Amino acid sequence: MPEGMTSISVPSLTYAKCEHRKGQSIEKSYNNIYEWIKAQELVENHVGNLTHFERYPMNQDPYDNDPELTIMIPVVKK
Repeated sequence: MPEGMTSISVPSLTYAKCEHRKGQSIEKSYNNIYEWIKAQELVENHVGNLTHFERYPMNQDPYDNDPELTIMIPVVKK
């Protein structure tokens, strides 16, 4: 592990996934994915401290104020 970096382990689970694009409202993206989870009769499946995670493209400026990202929330059937 390179100095100054932190390692995390993401468990193998089922995730609801939403692609957030530049120019979109991050709040709306999160609201949309939570509405979709509810409509699919799924519930969040928090494992330890993992409630969600965001995956960013490696070629994107990490300081971009309007990033693209993938929102992933662990879920299970009700």
